Amino acid sequence: MAQSGWVARCELSKTARRGQNQQAPIVALAANGFEANRLRCLEAWITGLLLETNRKGGAARCLGADGAKGCVILKRMRTDQHQEIEIKLRVVDEEAIRASLVGLGFIEIVPRGLEQNRIYDTAEGELRARGELIRLREFNGKNVLTYKGRATVGKHKEREEIEVVVGATEAMATILGRLGLEPQFRYEKYRSEWQRPGGEGIVMVDETPIGTFVELEGTGDWIDRTAVELGYTEGDYLNLSYARLFTARCLAEGRAAGNMLFDAV
Repeated sequence: MAQSGWVARCELSKTARRGQNQQAPIVALAANGFEANRLRCLEAWITGLLLETNRKGGAARCLGADGAKGCVILKRMRTDQHQEIEIKLRVVDEEAIRASLVGLGFIEIVPRGLEQNRIYDTAEGELRARGELIRLREFNGKNVLTYKGRATVGKHKEREEIEVVVGATEAMATILGRLGLEPQFRYEKYRSEWQRPGGEGIVMVDETPIGTFVELEGTGDWIDRTAVELGYTEGDYLNLSYARLFTARCLAEGRAAGNMLFDAV
């Protein structure tokens, strides 16, 4: 791996597992001025080190400048990196939209369940200012850490997305806190996911405290075709995040925007 000016040491080494002959890769990252560069450390960790470690099938370790503080071991984490293309559509009749999906040959591949999300940022909102996002999500028995890059917004919203399935969310929250990131916004929704057998895109039905929405995620052509099949036009497309939709709703109602939770709205 190439070094940069702020990375003091970034190397992949092999160490024997205790009591075993197998070798497990350990990635060690130490940053010059760790506190000042914590966001860059986090970005490198998510976008590079975990992906490298995942290919090797081992464990990753992220070290602070002191070589011990903030150290964590993450075993066999599944990662996914792709370019996300999506839109949202507002739903008036939930039962009708589900009936339409069934009639169009979609199958519910992930049953309806509560999804809980925390958006992390610095107190100064550095990630938001750059159009980036770090999210910790609990849904369907999985805990997922997500990084999203700056979005390109046209007819559809497109941005880089990197996801890592993690273990205990509180441990991950502690790690993010050590990097100077704290929960800045929390939101909940009930989500189900639908797909045609062999289909290229996914339809997500989201019941939120501010109404029900459908998210279409796939190629641009697939999104446009599916939207028409569901009875929508391009004028119905929404490219705002749930945080921005919630803030706009609160502003219209003349109240402060807190967290988008079912028991708080």
